[in-house]
Amino acid sequence: IVYAAKAPEAKAFQLFLRRLDDRLARPIPGTEGAREPVFSSNGASIAYIHDAKAIRRIPVSGGTVETVLQGSEQSNFFVLRWGDDDFIYYDDDGTEGIYRVSAKGATPQVVVKGGSPEYPEPLPGGRTVLYSGEIDNEIRVMDIETGKSQSLGLKALEIPTHPRSG
Repeated sequence: IVYAAKAPEAKAFQLFLRRLDDRLARPIPGTEGAREPVFSSNGASIAYIHDAKAIRRIPVSGGTVETVLQGSEQSNFFVLRWGDDDFIYYDDDGTEGIYRVSAKGATPQVVVKGGSPEYPEPLPGGRTVLYSGEIDNEIRVMDIETGKSQSLGLKALEIPTHPRSG
């Protein structure tokens, strides 16, 4: 289990890892300023938002923190998901869009722009992503290959999600 928390003596949130066979959670060094942690589909790495302006990753086993994407001064990264296509999907309130970036780092790609989209949830296979509109709370699905978006006729106040195996 990984989560972001602030230790009593700490100045910022950081990631903590608690293995299921251990009663104690341990801080993950180098993750100060972290929030929104997500596991890779194989469980070997954790990605997280750093200070709302960057996406970083670190191996679960420990090691060097890598910057996947450094945002701009206008960036306000919010909600992070790691798809089984090895792309990291995120909502940027600073530009009112949903984007994806290779987990290895690259130029981000626009997935949804306009209409204040938020809460991306990539579906298996990497072709489609669920999201909701901030203004109307309508759940939509976007076909990334065709760029077509379709309403599911549902409204939600929470992040749309789907079952994952494992």
